[in-house]
Amino acid sequence: MLVLILIIDYPFVVILLLALFFIIGCAVGSFLNVIVERTIRGEGVIFGRSHCDFCNAKLSTFDLIFSSKNFASLLK
Repeated sequence: MLVLILIIDYPFVVILLLALFFIIGCAVGSFLNVIVERTIRGEGVIFGRSHCDFCNAKLSTFDLIFSSKNFASLLK
């Protein structure tokens, strides 16, 4: 309880912690989404490669990180 009181006294720390929790929550939610979607389709969860749903082309690491075509075209 004392630690919580000390953290609340520093609003910058609270903002950083909330941002950290948000980022971790987004990552965990995205991973759970992949697990549910692949389980429903009957695909492998751990060893399966990510692919395009329409043309079945395998996605590279770059495609997974920068998924927007407009954003990716700026970086290539």
